[in-house]
Amino acid sequence: MQHAEADVAASADPPLLLKLFADGGLFLFYTLCSAALSVVRLPLSLVTRSFSSSPAGEPTPPTTPRASRSSSSDPTSPWSPDADADDGGPHAWWRSPLATSAEADTVAAAAALLADLVPEMLERHPQLLEPSGPLLEIQLLRHLRALGPSGTAKQTARGWRNAWEWKKANRVHDLVNGLEREERRWLAARDLPHGAWATRHLRLGMRCGRARGGHPVKVERMGAYDTAAILREDNAEERLREYYYGLLEDQERALDAESVAAGRLLRSFEVFDLLGASTTQVTFATFRFAQAVVVAFSQHYPETTARAVLLNVPPLMRRFVNLMNAVLPERVRGRVALLGADYHDVLAAELDATALELVAADHDTLAQYRSPRWLPPTATSPTRRLSGEGRREFS
Repeated sequence: MQHAEADVAASADPPLLLKLFADGGLFLFYTLCSAALSVVRLPLSLVTRSFSSSPAGEPTPPTTPRASRSSSSDPTSPWSPDADADDGGPHAWWRSPLATSAEADTVAAAAALLADLVPEMLERHPQLLEPSGPLLEIQLLRHLRALGPSGTAKQTARGWRNAWEWKKANRVHDLVNGLEREERRWLAARDLPHGAWATRHLRLGMRCGRARGGHPVKVERMGAYDTAAILREDNAEERLREYYYGLLEDQERALDAESVAAGRLLRSFEVFDLLGASTTQVTFATFRFAQAVVVAFSQHYPETTARAVLLNVPPLMRRFVNLMNAVLPERVRGRVALLGADYHDVLAAELDATALELVAADHDTLAQYRSPRWLPPTATSPTRRLSGEGRREFS
């Protein structure tokens, strides 16, 4: 309870600069490389969407069976006692319990306000309402957490509805629903919409191993992006935007499904490598594209990032951001890390062997890596509200 209260007290909006590190790195990188940094202004509502306060009260025990897994000694397993350890203080980034009793009630009330969208959900994303573990609850919990301790059912439902309408307007469901998938593995970066084309110039990997608490790791080598080349191609900006929208949607769906399986609210551990970055990567087109992606991420995919770590950050940039970092709440400082070339020991303490290997892997290995799924066959509802009777309650 003290941990939750401390998180709530520290949930004031951090400065925009650090939020942009937290909410995607990509936009911040391009912004820092341009003279427009001093005049960029986004609504402060974007500042805490993905790194919001932890829940108040004690976590409701998940209904997903855990007895046979709870003794795991691997700190990167969500079933390890380390997953909820507070040795990092009350704001430890790896702590991510499911709903408290109060949150479960709010989620149930928010779900009831979305009954009119059930036909659309069944058509576009039927897994949201599966009785074996409705992912809608997980998404609503993310939106509720993003609102902070004063969030209401009406606000939660409104946020989710706005995200749903944005996804429809941008054909996000269409982008990912037709992708070919393996039964036991998630998609690779190259499997996403326009992935074969995009990964010729972009250097990234999806779900590259696990971080402490079971959070999957995403790796982006932004310094190696050949943005000038990719944006010279026909319809490049539109295709690149669709690639990233598909990435965000696929990432959220995987996080939601694994949250049900793990009995924890899993989020992504983001690794951004700036090695090779230069001002030649910055154009009005890249700035415009990156701005669209980070706004979409912040507004429509809340609570999907656990920690952001930037590698090979130039010393001057580290000094500048660290000056700002000193005045930020502790919970924000712990979730954003700027490292130089000597980053291995820090990552080794937070990532598993697979993630460490993939951070250093060649481009093709990274782009083609397909992570094993955590999807037990009989997962049940983590907030004890829609399980079993989910569709009947809505329809």
